Amino acid sequence: MEPTRTRSDSRRLTRTHAVSRRLTRTHAVSRRLTRTHAVSRRLTRTHAVSRRLTRTHAVSRRLTRTHAVSRGVGRS
Repeated sequence: MEPTRTRSDSRRLTRTHAVSRRLTRTHAVSRRLTRTHAVSRRLTRTHAVSRRLTRTHAVSRRLTRTHAVSRGVGRS
């Protein structure tokens, strides 16, 4: 009587173990997805920063142009 019960118990244990392993795998997948999501969010942030930098660069270029124009006026 004892061996049969232990055998069924072991089978149930292996089943639960397989389920838990599958859960761990899905958890790892979801964690990797969260990581890639964070990376993409960081990329979007850097993209926005670079766009802002380009805007400031264009503003500074316009400023230098007006400065050169004013200097030319002063020279003439």
